[in-house]
Amino acid sequence: MSRICQFWAGSSRPSASRGPIVGAVGKVQTFLTPAQIEALVAAYRAGASTTELSRSYGIHRRTVVVHLHRQEVPLRRDGLAEKHAEAATRLYDNGWSLAQVATKYGTTANTVRAVLLALGVEMRKPWQHLQDTEPPG
Repeated sequence: MSRICQFWAGSSRPSASRGPIVGAVGKVQTFLTPAQIEALVAAYRAGASTTELSRSYGIHRRTVVVHLHRQEVPLRRDGLAEKHAEAATRLYDNGWSLAQVATKYGTTANTVRAVLLALGVEMRKPWQHLQDTEPPG
């Protein structure tokens, strides 16, 4: 009998504060109640991003998408909100890297790059730095 089988045979299933530990890898799985799923859907429809919801409920972002799909909620594309595009352009022009701008707005550098390109912003080469300003640390 393998050590894992012996472990499971000799004890009850362990759990953590977020829920029962499932599988041999020892990962915690969080199960949402129907009321929590309803609240998650309402928050998404009200404008919350899948990333924000995953943090709020302590679940993976893909799990949020699965719950929304099961509830037949049409997904929107999360990314850089239109209201942040102008500020993101200014930050990039002031020397911030794409990664720094992305971190500030909770998205990815590729998403920021795509939005800035669509707005006509010319991308710096990776080795080019602005001489008179330093990006924030």
